[in-house]
Amino acid sequence: MKTSAPVISTLLVAVLALAVGCLSTVAKKDSEKTPSASTGGGGIIAYSVTSKNVTNQLFTIKANGSGKRQITNVAGRACGPDLSPDGSKFAYYNHFNELSWSLFTVDSNGDNPVQLTDVQNVWDARPRWSPEGKKIAFCRTYPQDNYREEIWVIDPDGINAHRVGTINGNCPFWSKDGERLLFTSWVGSANEIFEMNADGSNPTQLTNLKSEIYWPQWSPDNSRNVFQSNKDGDEEIYVMQSDGTNITQLTQNTAEDGDADWSPDGTRLVFVSKRDGHYELYLMNADGTGQARLTSTVLHAIQPDWKPAK
Repeated sequence: MKTSAPVISTLLVAVLALAVGCLSTVAKKDSEKTPSASTGGGGIIAYSVTSKNVTNQLFTIKANGSGKRQITNVAGRACGPDLSPDGSKFAYYNHFNELSWSLFTVDSNGDNPVQLTDVQNVWDARPRWSPEGKKIAFCRTYPQDNYREEIWVIDPDGINAHRVGTINGNCPFWSKDGERLLFTSWVGSANEIFEMNADGSNPTQLTNLKSEIYWPQWSPDNSRNVFQSNKDGDEEIYVMQSDGTNITQLTQNTAEDGDADWSPDGTRLVFVSKRDGHYELYLMNADGTGQARLTSTVLHAIQPDWKPAK
């Protein structure tokens, strides 16, 4: 999403379409199969599920496939959950039309949804709690301005919303000490990974893959980054050292793979794949081995967030 209007990745378009179409009901969970994914990594995985009536709700599930639970039952399309560091709330985004998306928080049991932003004709999306839980970073996109992207920060009570820095960017992710932000930014027709200080200063480009990169995330110890890229022709998942070196491909198939997140202990990854015909969550070891399907929904499971259980 850059002034030159680059072609957006297939998986991103699909996820945004599902997010613009992001399940309101339980998606026939009685008919779902027991996932075959092996246990490991600990914690709990939150995600969004779509339904045939074009709404989305948030769910959680354990890494062994047990304990699936619906969190929200709200109007619109609840997407992109991120659990607060103390485990008390989810931040997420919801949209009621294709031009205006807003940030919300909700108690971890699904009670008390609170709207944080309400700006017309912008997409406020992909919220991320800071490590101490005092800030939420998010992306603000202007769909009527050639999809221009900015990184913003807001307090959890909805005040002090402000843009961070002057560089355009998307998909912000905090470092473990809260001092830096990882994000993507368009460089010509390529979407590359950058990092900057939390106040927006000193933006530094980490990749030069000349491809479309989305959803970079630091590992829990900040030594590695996982990300999605189409650099080899289709959407796959890669990992690199946090300085941008030693890029390694983790997935390889003709279906789209992407939107990966680390387990709390950094040994595993949860990701989205369309290898079985529609989007589901899968697990794999951090080296790409042991790939196994986690969810089995009627339509699509997207945008996973893996956090320690509280």
